[in-house]
Amino acid sequence: KIAWAGAFGALSRRCRRMLEGTPLAVAERVYGLMQTGRMDEQYVLKLLAHLTGRSAEVYFHPTCGTRLDALGPNPGELQTLLSPALRRVVEERGFELCAYPDLSGESKISEKV
Repeated sequence: KIAWAGAFGALSRRCRRMLEGTPLAVAERVYGLMQTGRMDEQYVLKLLAHLTGRSAEVYFHPTCGTRLDALGPNPGELQTLLSPALRRVVEERGFELCAYPDLSGESKISEKV
């Protein structure tokens, strides 16, 4: 995981430099890539408790069908996204859920102040 994180971090920094001045919106941070297929409620609640910055993407592969492989679509991840505890933390922390077009070319976790 450390090697993957280093590689993705380097690619992210390079891409960010290449995209400077373009209207393409990107999140400052991406979480969950190394947790693919295992984004359970406990993990995501811990993640949300420590989330900082102006924008973040939390990486899920939910499905309501059967799980096809260990890293693929996962019904457990859909349950995590529908969790009342998760919703409560999102509301308590004042996070604004949005899509990339909502970032308007600016990077912000739309954390309400």
